[in-house]
Amino acid sequence: MAVIGGSGRSTLEGIVLKDLRFIQLARELENMGVPSEYYSIGIVRNERTCLVPIEEKWLVFYSEGGSAGDEKEFDLFEAAKAELISRLR
Repeated sequence: MAVIGGSGRSTLEGIVLKDLRFIQLARELENMGVPSEYYSIGIVRNERTCLVPIEEKWLVFYSEGGSAGDEKEFDLFEAAKAELISRLR
């Protein structure tokens, strides 16, 4: 897996390139005006709201100091996506 960026300049920073849905979601968040440093898709990054795949599930949580706060688990990507968007509005 490759991770895009790290400098904060790219909208797609911190997104793992393994699923086109991740890129589409990042673009949707960009269109909503959500700064890319507020979230991470596909990989856990500190002090961000994260959406990551774990086995056959999707987790949405806030990562802080190595801990996952307010974690929710979903069976479907679309449900996890809706939760992430709700948290970032």
